[in-house]
Amino acid sequence: MAGRRRPGKEPAGEPSGKFYLPIYHFLMNFIVISEQGCTLIIESNKIPGTPLQPATCEGTRYVALSRTIQDACNMHNTLVMCDHPNILKPIGVWTDPSDNRKAYIAVASVDNALNNLAKEQLFCIEGRICRGFSALGFRMFKDIFTAIQYVNSRYEGGATSSDNNTPPIQLFPMMLEPRNIFVKMANGKARVMLGNFKTKLSDVYVSRSSRGARREITRDNIEKVHWKEVGHCLTELYKTYEASRELTELATFLTDGEVTYDSLLWQPGIWDARTKMQFVREIYFLLDSERDNEKTPFESTPRGKVLKKKNSLGLLPIMKEFSPPMNENTGQEKPIKENHLLDSVIFLRNKIVAHFDDEYRRFKGSKGEVYTIIQSRKDDYMITLARTIRELGWIPKSPVTRGKCSSPALPYDRYRNVG
Repeated sequence: MAGRRRPGKEPAGEPSGKFYLPIYHFLMNFIVISEQGCTLIIESNKIPGTPLQPATCEGTRYVALSRTIQDACNMHNTLVMCDHPNILKPIGVWTDPSDNRKAYIAVASVDNALNNLAKEQLFCIEGRICRGFSALGFRMFKDIFTAIQYVNSRYEGGATSSDNNTPPIQLFPMMLEPRNIFVKMANGKARVMLGNFKTKLSDVYVSRSSRGARREITRDNIEKVHWKEVGHCLTELYKTYEASRELTELATFLTDGEVTYDSLLWQPGIWDARTKMQFVREIYFLLDSERDNEKTPFESTPRGKVLKKKNSLGLLPIMKEFSPPMNENTGQEKPIKENHLLDSVIFLRNKIVAHFDDEYRRFKGSKGEVYTIIQSRKDDYMITLARTIRELGWIPKSPVTRGKCSSPALPYDRYRNVG
């Protein structure tokens, strides 16, 4: 496209008055810029709640952002070196016809921003309680995290860019407020888009010596602020609700913790129900794989002995709503108990993964309600379980990395079919 800027190219000069003035006068509420044979038509009004102005170029929809000329070129040159499905795609820079110190950077069209979405679109809301992400919220925030990780890895001084011979990007941070995280609709699905870069660094990116001297800005400074700002973004979105422990734990981790991408993936706040069930299944498989046969008690296995020394998850009031478990050797009912973490794990496996009919006789709800009931009454149970298993080193990678068809542990128990 004629309006596209190559990395490092200086902004174009003033557009031709002969071409510009008649069209501007005719359209009135539009800004029309023609440069190098390519015309960008920008609506004067912004998309509400965003810094974006709708635009068209050669009949195709785009959006534009107004910046100083240098900032627009810096942002364009940064975006053209990014290749990620959730990073904005630039098409060029056009000089502002009313102020030759400013310019418009145009990017592939987006439709909205996170702050304009209804809270029920992003979260599971019950009255004034925010239980966690909705299906859309899970997908969007996972995409936000992967996009941040991608940009962090591409900065100057990082290992990723040098490993694949891709030029690094300059140390410009992204804006991650809800109004600067955009939403694009495509084929009936919403996709989150990032990449509104700041090209002037504020003091939040600067570390100081013990004497208060300003230190050189590093990629580490920017990476930390990226995670902190998306944590603030999350709390801003749910702030009018009483949020679940998983959400508040996630937000606190992002804003106050030493965040790495791997550690972030161990936050149950970004695990949907399927991921949590897969996690329980993997733990059970590790226990089951140490049994000689189906009559070998879990308490006698090496991992079973470890879990017996760990505190329970506090699920006993919920457990009592179900029929007592059966002794596999005698066929007699066993007492309902939760003396340690092993009891908790076996209960979770049997109730939210296996769905054994004979243990549901006392339960009045449907099997599909079990996960919801546990989550609503004990919303910190998975935080404790994930932290414990990670500390034990039994499962090296977060279950959120699993594809729908992949399973590091076997998808079925050796002795009893699980789903």
